[in-house]
Amino acid sequence: MLRVLTVVAAGATGRHPTISASRPTSPDRNPSSLLRSTDASRPTARPIPVDDRTAPSLPSVSTRPTLLDRFLSSNSTRPVPPVRLDSPVPPVRLTHRSLQSNATRPASPVRLDSTDASRSTGLVSADAASNPGKRNRMATVPVMVANSDGLARFDGTIGTTLADSRPWWPSTPLRDPRQRNVLVVLLDDVGFADFGCYGSAIDTPTIDHLAAEGLRYTGFHTTAMCSTTRASLLTGCNHHAVGMGCLANFDGGFPGYRGKISRDAPTIAERLRPHGYRNYMIGKWHATRTTETGPTGPFDGWPLGRGFDRFYGFLDAETDQYSPELVRDNTHVEAPGDHSTGYHLTADLADEAIRNLSDHHASTPDAPWFMLLAPGACHAPHQAPRELIDHYSATFEHGWDIERDQRLARQIAAGVVPAGTELPARNPGVRAWAEHTADEQRLFSRLAGAYAAMLHHFDHHLGRVVDTLAATGQMDDTIVMVLSDNGASQEGGPLGFVNAMAPFNLVSEPIEQKVGRIDDIGGPDTHSNFPHGWAMAANTPLRMYKQNTHGGGIRDPL
Repeated sequence: MLRVLTVVAAGATGRHPTISASRPTSPDRNPSSLLRSTDASRPTARPIPVDDRTAPSLPSVSTRPTLLDRFLSSNSTRPVPPVRLDSPVPPVRLTHRSLQSNATRPASPVRLDSTDASRSTGLVSADAASNPGKRNRMATVPVMVANSDGLARFDGTIGTTLADSRPWWPSTPLRDPRQRNVLVVLLDDVGFADFGCYGSAIDTPTIDHLAAEGLRYTGFHTTAMCSTTRASLLTGCNHHAVGMGCLANFDGGFPGYRGKISRDAPTIAERLRPHGYRNYMIGKWHATRTTETGPTGPFDGWPLGRGFDRFYGFLDAETDQYSPELVRDNTHVEAPGDHSTGYHLTADLADEAIRNLSDHHASTPDAPWFMLLAPGACHAPHQAPRELIDHYSATFEHGWDIERDQRLARQIAAGVVPAGTELPARNPGVRAWAEHTADEQRLFSRLAGAYAAMLHHFDHHLGRVVDTLAATGQMDDTIVMVLSDNGASQEGGPLGFVNAMAPFNLVSEPIEQKVGRIDDIGGPDTHSNFPHGWAMAANTPLRMYKQNTHGGGIRDPL
């Protein structure tokens, strides 16, 4: 059995095409009866046979009229009014308001035989409207010209020819002198007392210089974990309100715990972009679910999906500093080197930051920029150049009890904490340094040395970024913020790790094995993390650690 599907083009009438499904046994519903226009130039309908035998997926046709039959039947009996082309129509000047109003209207049908340029504009000049020889050139497609902020706008005039048209270009907005570049340096798991300007024995001259030239805060609070702080920092909202009540590694099943920043919470990059900012993300993201970080996305929760123009870094909580899992924009890429070639992720991220800043200054010097530079330092694995680890291993041989006392004294002298501040008791589970064996003390000093070396190493490469700003004359127009996402971490436990991944694989790491690998600490074959006694010292004079809603978890340097 054959059914006939008929499509009738509405032409210039302004009506939408009519679709009719008819049976050969009903002559009063012949498709040719649908053509009732007085315009002889209109195309005739051509039946398209559909053979049920060649389309077995089609259901059998009932003889009972369906709702579609009734709808099409009622439409097919309505005459199509003729088009009046004898009324002159003046050229139309497009404005922002008229285009915005048209943007909400459905597109009108197009004459299938339109051939001239007005087909692409949807406008008809008075000459074309009054000249019967040009009638068939009429089209009614609305103009939509999108500018950079997504709004339809065109302030010129489009006529039939170039001679009676006037071009228009959007003006380039000048940079507001109050707009500043913004560089946010977000370190990972660095304690309140770890910067030199907050009492540490670790050399951080770049950070100390920035503090001396600007402001140093002692009451800055975070959310005690990385994903949650990052979500709050990016959106300016409570982390539960934007779907990041806990880590981004999983979806907790509730709106506040989706492990991904909500679409209804714009990031700072998304807010700055309409004001002419270029946005760059370098380093650790950790703001979308692990299940959505593969090569096929979805990418809506990745940096480029949340307002950033460029991204180079890693998506998860941590990565190996010598063999990182890297992403450039929306594509996973191989690291440009490894330990054998002298590669280290911190240096690579600094190189990328410098490249972005230099490219920006060379190509768009008048546009402001926002950059989030988030290194892996000092999240485990603690990996750094060997010579720096050697230096700091000796620095911390006196142990965490003496180190806490020394840091507190420096903090009081610098005004970071008020005179008379006393240290709280050791955190639960932390033994006195003197109670550990000589081998344990040697091991713990080495693990602390790897952590300190990693921070020192980052400060050196941050200095390269700051020097680039100075060399290009951007320093005076740039706000630089250096902070940590939470306090120092207790995840190393009482004895620390040479391979912190061992417990996740149900592999034990006895103290003898740790001591036997002491020279490997901080190298490419380790995943080092220091004991929680050193994390306690890093958070001086505050109690507890990352993950805890005590001062040691939620108070950080800024």
